[in-house]
Amino acid sequence: MPSGEIRARRNARLEWRGFHPQSESEWHEIPESKGQIQSLAIDDFYMVPGSQLASWERHVDFSVLQSLHLARQIELVVLQRLADIAEQDGLPRLKSLNLPAISCEYEELIDAESTMTRLCASLHPLVELGIVGPRTKSFEAILQRHGDALQVFCIQDFILSAHQVLQLRESCPRVRTLNVEILRSAGDHVEIGIYQTLGSLRNLKSLSVILKCTDYRHGDGLDEPVILMMPSGDEEDQEAMEIAIRQVFVNAAVDASLAQAIFQQILAAHASVKAGLRPMLDCIRLQVGTVSVLNNQMMNEDFKGVLAWIGRSWICRRDPRDTHQNDVTIEEVDRDTRLCNGKRLEDDMEELSGSEQYADVWKALWPDTAAGWKEAWQSFPLANDVETFKDTKIFINFQTGERGKES
Repeated sequence: MPSGEIRARRNARLEWRGFHPQSESEWHEIPESKGQIQSLAIDDFYMVPGSQLASWERHVDFSVLQSLHLARQIELVVLQRLADIAEQDGLPRLKSLNLPAISCEYEELIDAESTMTRLCASLHPLVELGIVGPRTKSFEAILQRHGDALQVFCIQDFILSAHQVLQLRESCPRVRTLNVEILRSAGDHVEIGIYQTLGSLRNLKSLSVILKCTDYRHGDGLDEPVILMMPSGDEEDQEAMEIAIRQVFVNAAVDASLAQAIFQQILAAHASVKAGLRPMLDCIRLQVGTVSVLNNQMMNEDFKGVLAWIGRSWICRRDPRDTHQNDVTIEEVDRDTRLCNGKRLEDDMEELSGSEQYADVWKALWPDTAAGWKEAWQSFPLANDVETFKDTKIFINFQTGERGKES
């Protein structure tokens, strides 16, 4: 055989087919030895079922895993099995874990929270944790068990109170990357205190904050109110809705000036800044949370479109130059998408669908802007942002919608 042909055969490579078995029956067979891998990511089309985790457990030695990433959703049985494995010390080397939302019925929510708490309390201290939908007990278990080791901490579908942000700061001294959700409260001193607490995390390098406009959380249990598809005709319900819409408008409106003010509040609280040193934190992402349900009513697309127009997302960066370290650059995220979606909304608010429920509230906050509402609005300043309004204090009466000034 010619030597060239031999070299060609040696160099020929079969197409890589991954770690998947060649047949379904082979996948369910018990192998002679388990795979020794350090990282495992399971991403099903819709949801990770218990049977899939069981299959991976048959083929992979979980005691070697250092990173486990579960995507999309998981069945409750997956969480229960992971908790059992952790309690048996079956994940001794795990350092990075991503837990998505749990798919369960209302009556299973208590069990889900109990199981998540059990898992978090049983694992060895993690360095990286991403988690969706924890509750108070599991959050506290995370801080107690993993806080001192955590460097990357991402929490979704869980609004942190001012007290919980304080707990996080005291429990997670090493955290470098942090993603959290907080509830806006019209820029009052409670909200400002949260920003300052976040800024005082001494090792923080990257921060992402979802600014929620309402504390509504889907699926809180069997006692969850029925969601209405149309506005209620009850007078008291209408008055309550006006107040709720007013609060959402104020909290959702985030322009560049407010984004910069928030960034400066966070940055100024950093210990290094107070000492005149260069802070580690140089990038913050702000994103306004969506509002689909308000006062137990499903809101229509035009209302959500209005909120998307004023509820802008921003990336705030500190100037890297030593001579300009107090300068901040503000960049809107997904601006082209916002402009494209905004073209579908009428320029006259009175012509928007369902505007009879919110147009008057808008005009009370931003007078004479209904016919040109897209541009003629501005965010309300933070409570101590005296630079914007000099010595004038701004207050908002949520009952009447009036903006007042007090010298």
